[in-house]
Amino acid sequence: MNKIFNNTLLVLMLTCSFFSLQAQADNNDVTTDDHDVKIIIPNFAILDVEPEATLSIDLTAGEPTEAGTALNFANATNADLWLNYSSIVATSETRKITVQTSAAIPAGLELKVTAAPYAGADGGGITGAPTTEVTLSTTAADIVTGIGSCYTGDGNTNGHNLNYALNAIDADYGNIVSSTAGTTITITYTIVTE
Repeated sequence: MNKIFNNTLLVLMLTCSFFSLQAQADNNDVTTDDHDVKIIIPNFAILDVEPEATLSIDLTAGEPTEAGTALNFANATNADLWLNYSSIVATSETRKITVQTSAAIPAGLELKVTAAPYAGADGGGITGAPTTEVTLSTTAADIVTGIGSCYTGDGNTNGHNLNYALNAIDADYGNIVSSTAGTTITITYTIVTE
């Protein structure tokens, strides 16, 4: 009986030793460990003009009140719209915003737009700097440059306030014609890499 007990005890000890060795061989636990995390940031740019409800603006020349005077453009202005954008750039990259019209401005007139410096409390990053006043045409012109990784905040009072002004070109005043129905021209803003 003692021999059977000893053999059983020996088999039991060998079995426990085998499982103990197997457990140690599979155990990778140490005092420190690590793993990788891949961080992916997209390179993108989007913009819009706000507020959406007033994207169609009217610029109307006033009739003169005194014979011998020109059309009155003092009220042919608008500063209701704001340019909002979001941008993430690659290393050493910047973006700009261009502006252009869908058709020529009616003869004898010029339409200008100025982007005000960035304003708002809801943005962050490297917002762009406005250029000088732009005389609008069908050729794209820079209006905001030096845009880095940023966001302006959404809605009116965030981004760049757009100030429009319609004027007569004195040298071409004779080319102005009446248009009581109005002439609609689409103005397009585009954000591109500089």
